[in-house]
Amino acid sequence: MGRVGKMYGNISFYDDIKIKAEQLAPEKRWFFSWLCAVRALPFLNVKRYFKCWKKSEIKQHLQSIFYVCDSSNPHVLSEASFIAYNNYVSTKTDAIAAADAAYAAAAYAADAAAYAYDAYADAAYAANTYAYATAAYAYAAYASAYSAARAAYAAYENNSQKHYPENFFQKFIDIISDDIEMIRTDNYNSFNNDTSIYGTLFDNFKNDLYAIGCGYWADVYDDLFINSFKQDDNAIKALNDRLKIPDAVRNEGATAVASYMQNLERQGSTSVMRETRIIVLGSAGAGKTTLTRRLNDDDSFPAPGDSTHGVDTQSVLNLNGIKSRVWDFGGQVIYHSSHRCFLTENCIYILVVNARTEENRDITRINYWLDTIRVYSDNKAKVFMVINEADDRRQNEEDYNSFKNGEFGNLIYDIFSFNIGNDIESVNNFKSALANYIEATGHQVFGINDSGAMKEIKALFDQNKQIVNSDKIKNILLDSNIEESDHDRVTKLFNTLGVALSYDFMGDYVLDPCWISRGVYMVIDYLQKNKTTFINYNDLDIVFANERSAYPTDSYEHIFNLMDYYNIGFRNPGGIRGLIIPCAASQLKPPGININPEPDNIITRVERDDLLEFPADFFYKFICNNQSDIKRNGELWSMWQTGMVLGGSNASALVELKENRRIEITIWGEKKVEYQKNLEALINDLLIQYNFTSQAEERNRGGKITRFIILMVEAASKGAAKGFAEMIGKNFM
Repeated sequence: MGRVGKMYGNISFYDDIKIKAEQLAPEKRWFFSWLCAVRALPFLNVKRYFKCWKKSEIKQHLQSIFYVCDSSNPHVLSEASFIAYNNYVSTKTDAIAAADAAYAAAAYAADAAAYAYDAYADAAYAANTYAYATAAYAYAAYASAYSAARAAYAAYENNSQKHYPENFFQKFIDIISDDIEMIRTDNYNSFNNDTSIYGTLFDNFKNDLYAIGCGYWADVYDDLFINSFKQDDNAIKALNDRLKIPDAVRNEGATAVASYMQNLERQGSTSVMRETRIIVLGSAGAGKTTLTRRLNDDDSFPAPGDSTHGVDTQSVLNLNGIKSRVWDFGGQVIYHSSHRCFLTENCIYILVVNARTEENRDITRINYWLDTIRVYSDNKAKVFMVINEADDRRQNEEDYNSFKNGEFGNLIYDIFSFNIGNDIESVNNFKSALANYIEATGHQVFGINDSGAMKEIKALFDQNKQIVNSDKIKNILLDSNIEESDHDRVTKLFNTLGVALSYDFMGDYVLDPCWISRGVYMVIDYLQKNKTTFINYNDLDIVFANERSAYPTDSYEHIFNLMDYYNIGFRNPGGIRGLIIPCAASQLKPPGININPEPDNIITRVERDDLLEFPADFFYKFICNNQSDIKRNGELWSMWQTGMVLGGSNASALVELKENRRIEITIWGEKKVEYQKNLEALINDLLIQYNFTSQAEERNRGGKITRFIILMVEAASKGAAKGFAEMIGKNFM
């Protein structure tokens, strides 16, 4: 925007701010960064009703920005809940990102959504990157002021200057200059709180927040200005409560958080340390089970050839007095397709990488596992990567740091290298790091009545009650003084948190997600051993023969409905009631399946960008979605683990998965063009579930036109954290 604004002596506003910011003590820089970000917030609504973003995404973007403003609030400096950011210096980037988002909105920038996501991603990225954290310490205060000024200038230039008071921009940067001078001289009692400088913008900002169900947030920021940015005990308590809201609620957006906070005001709040779910992933034989045993002070090894089938959830850790349940997932590929049911952002992940010999070194699989976690957790999980090395084989750390510094940087909390089986000291150090992280991030705030109901449900869980009926849940809520008119809110909350899972097709509630996972894996294991893809109700008597108490006959329909719901299988369309499970099909293409050699066959090829692998369940879901068109010969389905033959109305298709990196579809028949469109529509339906976008193009391959569909992870889910990275080291105007 050039050197706009008056001169301060012989230097510009920007140079003046930079010099003064460098002279501030760290805690004062922190305060100034936060104050600049808050002053910039009204510019988010220069285009009324927050139309700089898609309507469906407004609440998520607002929450990202409000969250980082809360996170960089000076009053969280000593809060244990804030340790998740790794060190306090790095959080300076939050205020920069929030102010940047305001600038993007004010400028009507096409990538305003990306800036809003960066408000969340930049902080997490910098928190784990020493270079950026160091640079943040030097530039944060100045950069926040710079971004706030950019937002003001963009609003002034792009939204008709007549809406603002005379000399609006000059007055705004004068206020910022006064702010830093008052902070420098310890004068925190008289910050300019005149909102009339914004013209109609400030009132529009508040009114439009109310219009989208975010009146709570309008009051929060209105109170800050009214009180000249001083925060009393009630405001600080509300701030700390907001930072301890369950992530699952925060991820629903600003309206959900507003509703949650209003409920806390009604009920009163209490802090709860909830049981943590630790997910251990990795390829077969990587050392997952051994690590789980070592974390539980068990020095035994699995028997040779003994590999976890499905998932083992028997291990419960006591980490600094905090109960954590460990889910040790089998590494066999056949089980990967059902991971979708259980991998969410509400877990802590341990990724075990086998590096004991060059032959079994599975560094090439790290991309697969990190991408799987990223897709299934919407890039919101935290991963502790453990490199399982031999005593005499130390690893080149640069091989693994490239993952931490690359596109998966938001996911990876830290990387540890040691021999899982024998290096007990390193195991204990890892265990300590895990415990500290859980202790720092595990406290969550709930309404007092909601918390009481959770305790009652937890008591049922401790009594090995996996499923309870709706009347039982209703009575628990009433006994906890939760009015019946509020039951819908509470049951939705408990479903989101995994406290009591509810499904439209079930009148009962599932209290133990492990009950679902174990049931699903036992079914898959049974099918694999019996070399069949079909399972009926009578078969379940055999599957659960040794688990009658956990899986009584009246639960069979629940298991089938859940597997159908998660697209692990599909209903047998006729004859005996049961499910067809694609992941249990033969790995080999059945003989006799050929493509009609027509010269005008249509070819479509679907692949990930950068040739990443598909999520493990992607192709199986595609099979399930095409169930009505899969060709059959009696009871035999033209389907195998990596392919199927389809027959629609006057058209057929051969669909094959190649190396789990591309799907090739060859279509022939009179209606082949229409059938191609139908299949592409089904693929597009799947994209939503994985936060994928697509780009289609046609290419000439050996004289044959092939239609390519490239699937890409949405920018917000990739979390490149480019905003702050691009700013560091620049010579600001």
